[in-house]
Amino acid sequence: TVTTAYTGGLACYDEDGITGSKRNNHMRFKGSFAIYPNPAKDYLYLDIQDNFSECSINIVDITGKEIIKSSKVENHNLIDVSGLPSSIYFVVVINENQIIKIKKFVKF
Repeated sequence: TVTTAYTGGLACYDEDGITGSKRNNHMRFKGSFAIYPNPAKDYLYLDIQDNFSECSINIVDITGKEIIKSSKVENHNLIDVSGLPSSIYFVVVINENQIIKIKKFVKF
């Protein structure tokens, strides 16, 4: 499997990861995570199952700009999004500079 380093930017995403022509260029991860509530107002909860202990979590905006970075990932994570403007954001799970999973959420 060919993997691509995370360099910012934006592609087309679905609930399970990247869609379209870039899908096969990204590592598919057997672990899973849930984000809620979605849409979020003040806090975003991330429940992580399986092998995410070596990963970091980034929140990026629709332009691909990194807004929040968390290097300490646990099974249950709480991210304060109260200071973010209302918009669409992406939770990006990264391991060794490789995108593993991406999920979209709405901040209102």
